[in-house]
Amino acid sequence: MAAQVPRGCQARLSNGVCAALSVACSDMTLRPRSCKHPQGTWPILGQWHTRAVKRAGIPLAVIGVAFLVAMIYVGFEQSVDHGITLVWDTLFDTNNKRMLVVPLCVVLGLVFFAGQHLLEPDSEAQESHGIVGAVVQPRLSDLGLVLLLGFLSLESGASLGPEAVLVPASLVIAAYLASKFFAGDERSRGALASAALVALFAAFFHSFVIGVAAIFLLAKQAQVKISAPLLLLAGLSSASALITLSIFYPKDSFFNWPSGGWKIAFADVGVAALLAVAGFATTYLLDRVHTVFRVIREHSLMNSWRRRALVAGLGLGLLFLLGGTLVEFTGNLSIKPMLQQSASLGIAGLAGIYLVKVAAIAWSKAWGYRGGMIFPTLFVASVLVAMATLVRPDTNFTIALIGAMVGVGFAERRVKILV
Repeated sequence: MAAQVPRGCQARLSNGVCAALSVACSDMTLRPRSCKHPQGTWPILGQWHTRAVKRAGIPLAVIGVAFLVAMIYVGFEQSVDHGITLVWDTLFDTNNKRMLVVPLCVVLGLVFFAGQHLLEPDSEAQESHGIVGAVVQPRLSDLGLVLLLGFLSLESGASLGPEAVLVPASLVIAAYLASKFFAGDERSRGALASAALVALFAAFFHSFVIGVAAIFLLAKQAQVKISAPLLLLAGLSSASALITLSIFYPKDSFFNWPSGGWKIAFADVGVAALLAVAGFATTYLLDRVHTVFRVIREHSLMNSWRRRALVAGLGLGLLFLLGGTLVEFTGNLSIKPMLQQSASLGIAGLAGIYLVKVAAIAWSKAWGYRGGMIFPTLFVASVLVAMATLVRPDTNFTIALIGAMVGVGFAERRVKILV
């Protein structure tokens, strides 16, 4: 059974992270601010039912969860990357034979929507969510289903990210281990869910710091307080995930972007501030375009999954044909090529890529492809940085990108479309 979400969380989240981190107000590791407890501040990792066992068991379980999440990340990313290379590049050579993009999007779209119709028909009328819409049932069958449909979606060309696939997959792993080793202990389940998501962020960015920092985002979403034990849990999970990756997958992060360093000039602050405004506007633009596409879908009387698949694939293929290879898929591997081509593209060319990518993200989400919007939005923010670099060549990429994403984050607090 899915966990019951406290009222204080229902206003903000559906049944995802809040359900995982705030399973029950009366018996929970991570305590929502809206809940009262007679003993005052709720202990996060203390006072287990059998202290001697669980004080050793929870850290070991956190390490185990982080290991499994890292391996799931490696397997899924490798499968998607090799699948796209095999189908799109090797078999059909769409980089050179661009007219094949449209029929390929239609055919692969039919495969994805057919799989969704057969395996999970209840989700056909639902949009995919990045973080908050994750399942937490402790069934391994859910894990396979989430990964399979996510793979088919990203393979079909969806301009979305894998975070909306791997977040629920990670939560299933955490819930399953909790049900086996800490049955009935919702506090342990919340701790393992937190560890799973921290490990996933660490794996995506190959960064210990970002993995630990993810706990602040999760705590904000679930309305819980940050404490020293929670940070220790995040540190253990992040370190375990990175050690696993160093052994099995010593590769750069999920995103292929240049390192701008942390040397900041005064002009970089001004550029970052301007890009924050642009990022803020981008989120609102994405929301508006998504709303238009959603209305089109809802009023098109597409009761048949086959018709929806045809229209979804056709629209996506035409956008890819219009925008070129840089706007295809998630965009994580297109950041560095886009920056390398920015001088030849110019402001006008980059603006075109920006608009088509926003449309592709909104179209993919509105028509029901599986995937998240946060990671593709990082590509859009990188396009904004590329424009700024053309105006000021010495712009620090890292600082500028952070500025753009800060603006995106502030707008997201209002429109709530990315997560």
